[in-house]
Amino acid sequence: QNYPFFVAEAGINYDGNFNKCFKLIDAAKDSDADAIKFQTHLADDEMIDTKITLAHSKKETVYDLMKKCELDYKKHQILKRYCKKKGIIFMSTPFSYAAAKLLNKLKVSLFKIGSGECNNLPLIEKVSKFKKPVIISTGMNTIKDIIKTYKHAKKFNKKIILMHCVSIYPTPPSKTMLDTIPFLKKKFGCPVGFSDHSADISLAIASVSLGANVIEKHFTVSKKWSGPDISLSITPDKFREMVKACKEVYLS
Repeated sequence: QNYPFFVAEAGINYDGNFNKCFKLIDAAKDSDADAIKFQTHLADDEMIDTKITLAHSKKETVYDLMKKCELDYKKHQILKRYCKKKGIIFMSTPFSYAAAKLLNKLKVSLFKIGSGECNNLPLIEKVSKFKKPVIISTGMNTIKDIIKTYKHAKKFNKKIILMHCVSIYPTPPSKTMLDTIPFLKKKFGCPVGFSDHSADISLAIASVSLGANVIEKHFTVSKKWSGPDISLSITPDKFREMVKACKEVYLS
């Protein structure tokens, strides 16, 4: 069956603790995810050190968090090998060209571009030239911007997937605009997924009935863990329930 592709978005839910990455991989595999996705942050390549603090913690700055969650090439390599051993695809989102080069050197099988970089055409071009499938999230971008990005990426790479995404954390159902999925599929004629930032799983399940080819959902081992994305991350039991329901909807 050509089921949707399920991505457990671990992101930076390891909160700088490398050992938690292995727990996330184990849990994602047990949750029937096809892939687990981390984020490749090289703080000095993607931002300047400002005093802007995080919403969930008024003490820690954004820069400090990204610095804490940096993983070098060796650690990426260890995680990718562990994923291979477990039988789950390793993915990561680069937030700079240096991060993209690190992932390409790692020989990842596909790339994911986050919403914040959707209109970063120089990065999109360089990543597209790696000739691996590229998944691009579209949160916070107008249709005009998405058209420009898609056309630019397609000049260098035929395997482009768009993700409908609303960048509100968590996203209320009334703001989700799921009808964007069939709109994007018709407009671009490419696979379209749903990067779901809602607090539960019902919207992801609904998205499959509208043709979502990829489901990406923030994922954690435990809601007791610390980190900025934990509040909208689902646990393994919920992820497994979501995958089962999505597959039933797909078959129907």
